[in-house]
Amino acid sequence: MEHSPTNAEPYFPPELEREIFELAAVWYPRAIPALLRVCHRVHYWIEPLLYTVLPLDSHRSIRAVHGRLTAKPFLRIPPIEHILVDLRLLELTEWRSLNQILSPESKLDIVIKGGILDSALDYKSFLTPLRQMPQHVTFEFARDLEIYIFLREPVFSTVTHLTLLYTDQYTSVIWGHYWSSVAHLPALTHLCLTANASRVILPRLLDECPRLKAVVTTWLTPADSRARVEAFSYVLTVPDPRVVVTNLPDFFDEWERTARCGYDLWMRADEFIARKRRGEIPAGHYLLDDLVPRICC
Repeated sequence: MEHSPTNAEPYFPPELEREIFELAAVWYPRAIPALLRVCHRVHYWIEPLLYTVLPLDSHRSIRAVHGRLTAKPFLRIPPIEHILVDLRLLELTEWRSLNQILSPESKLDIVIKGGILDSALDYKSFLTPLRQMPQHVTFEFARDLEIYIFLREPVFSTVTHLTLLYTDQYTSVIWGHYWSSVAHLPALTHLCLTANASRVILPRLLDECPRLKAVVTTWLTPADSRARVEAFSYVLTVPDPRVVVTNLPDFFDEWERTARCGYDLWMRADEFIARKRRGEIPAGHYLLDDLVPRICC
């Protein structure tokens, strides 16, 4: 017996169904493994998105990515341009095999979690095998010595966008001596600093680095600490349109989500600065989140 239209199962055109699942994967990347199990066609749509960002920040994700990509050398994946890595967990042999799937044309965006001095894999051993040097780099660290070591290495000569997440809660006066390591990176145009470092070096950076197009100060604190962000912005007296202030309490999750959808912090900051230069935003307004919201996709 034929089904009447009123009894028919709901039906989406395949292209609409695919768009729904792909948007879900972009907005909730941690749900991708569950989405892969929905059905065969959804698995076919979603699996390439799993590797848009290469997650190498836990033993489980490293084993999963390494096993799947080495078992499926002909998997149709887009060029991998974003890598999230914890060097304390990644072995050199694993990295060498994974590095083979990276395109030499990729403009790499690399986020290194957990510091570099206590890492199982030396950061030089991680970066040197790359067929393309990174342009965007983020480092998380808690000791001044780490920043002093790595920024003086030639492997960072190609970096245009640098984020330094200094997780020590106290302002370090020693940054006043090390700021030149940041300033002398030859390709650098965009810099993001946590507030404890920014307080020390921001004025000198702006005066002596005219090639910088954006200097972002951020917090890694919960969203309810917005008052601290506003207070920092309020006392700024730097009449420079390149200065941007924001709060990123879930930095790594937001980085992954925006990497997948293509509208990241740097794009938001560039839009904010362009609007200030056009006079659409007052020169004394620094808070990014008020005027350029986190709209992704």
